[in-house]
Amino acid sequence: QFGMLIALGGLKCFGGAHGDAVYLSPSIRYVSHPRYCEPVKLDLSKVKRMREWQEKQVTQRHIDEFAKYDGKWIQCAFMCRVKPGVYRKCRETMLLGHGHFDGIPLSTIEWVVNAPSGTLIGNDK
Repeated sequence: QFGMLIALGGLKCFGGAHGDAVYLSPSIRYVSHPRYCEPVKLDLSKVKRMREWQEKQVTQRHIDEFAKYDGKWIQCAFMCRVKPGVYRKCRETMLLGHGHFDGIPLSTIEWVVNAPSGTLIGNDK
C-alpha cells in the first residue's frame, strides 16, 4: 500500500543492528525473508469502493490483474540503485553463520545507508 510513496519519496531510515539507516541487499532472496518483507494476504473484499479505484485512473485491466491474486499471499520488495560511496557493506543480521547466501558473502550481504531515524533516503543517494 505504500509502494507509490516509497517510489516518489524514498525509503525511511529506522534503527537496526547497524544503526539508524536504510537497509538494502543485492540478494532478492535475502530481502524477501519474512523478517524483512512481511507477507500479506490479498483480500479484495476489503477494498470498500472499487468505483474509487476506477475514478483514480485504475483501469478494469488493473482490477482484473489484482483479482488473479485475490486470496493469495503476496510480498513487495523493491529493486533500487544505490550510489557508490554512500553505503557500506555489513554482515548479515539473521544469524545465518558464515559463508555465502545467494552467492554473496554473509559478511557483506547487507548494504547500509546511514542517516538519522525518520530521514527519507531518495534519488539523491
